[in-house]
Amino acid sequence: MEIYVDRLPILAAAVAGRESDLWADVRNEARGDLTAFLSVNHPECYGSHWNPLADYTNEKLDNEVMPGVNAALDRMDLPHLSRGVRFELGMIAIYAAYARRFKGLPDFFEKLLVVYQAGRLPCGWSEPFDAWPAGHFIVY
Repeated sequence: MEIYVDRLPILAAAVAGRESDLWADVRNEARGDLTAFLSVNHPECYGSHWNPLADYTNEKLDNEVMPGVNAALDRMDLPHLSRGVRFELGMIAIYAAYARRFKGLPDFFEKLLVVYQAGRLPCGWSEPFDAWPAGHFIVY
């Protein structure tokens, strides 16, 4: 999957973007879109499965993924970004688990995975929040 992104060449601007209310709002809205889709279209697999899936995902992330992510963030002198990256990776994993079974899910987290796979750090959204879901990722 190829996605459209804007690139920020300055790390300080990327960090400011990641810490912005807009980026927090976009991520939370995307999570809400996913949970709303699942609760409406697949309630039998949402309500009783989300929490166990999230628990499993969090354990795997904490034990197998985040040590390497945290080491990389430490090398870049960005340890304060760990919590946000962990949230994003967790949502990508949960999305992937549901996407294996269901079609038509909102694709924000699929696109976010592409950003990470390209070795980029998502750090913002191109449109104001009131234009959601219009827009695309800003990456470093």
